[in-house]
Amino acid sequence: MIREGLPTCSLGERISEIRARTEHAGWDVCVVVNPQRIVLGILRSKALQGDGTATAEQLMTPGPSTVRPNVGAQETLERLHKSDLRTALVTTSDGELIGMAYREDIEATLAHEAADEREVHA
Repeated sequence: MIREGLPTCSLGERISEIRARTEHAGWDVCVVVNPQRIVLGILRSKALQGDGTATAEQLMTPGPSTVRPNVGAQETLERLHKSDLRTALVTTSDGELIGMAYREDIEATLAHEAADEREVHA
């Protein structure tokens, strides 16, 4: 349910370099991390299409919302709905990047689990 392999970048990297690497990897976001992979911010699609000479630090959204991997699917889904978000970064309690949770993946997993539960009780 957690998608891994998100592209990452450092604060000082130029948007043009980040954009090329991110597009090549098939993503429309890039997570700004420090050398220990602690999440500092996120570059969403709009920022990645911005001024290619700007740095990640200049265009990132700092301190994005995150969830921990031990938080249940239902609780994560409720947080995403409440904040009207499609995704949430998943980090350790220290803020180290693990991956990204997508609302559609969580909804599909919960629907599949509910269907399996109905079959068991049918």
